[in-house]
Amino acid sequence: MANICTNLFYASSEKAEMIDAIRAFIEEHFPDDWHEQSDDFQIEAELYSRWDFPKSLFEDLVKSLSQDGTLYMRCLSHELCNEYACLSIYRNGEWTIGK
Repeated sequence: MANICTNLFYASSEKAEMIDAIRAFIEEHFPDDWHEQSDDFQIEAELYSRWDFPKSLFEDLVKSLSQDGTLYMRCLSHELCNEYACLSIYRNGEWTIGK
């Protein structure tokens, strides 16, 4: 059985269509997890994955989006049984992923 990683995700953009695309991505890939879009320009979610931050999935998300210099995303991931914690931040067109 896989250990479940909790991912606390946040995204903001000055383009409402960018947030709509991220919401659609979350609904497609994490259909049973929680998300909330409080306005047209930001979204928060609590997503679950196996073992760690689903880096390749979020890289696919970025590839599917149009260029947006205002797009900011962050995800705090943790899986406490294995003492795993990671803060991943997307800004200026690239991910910075730390442990």
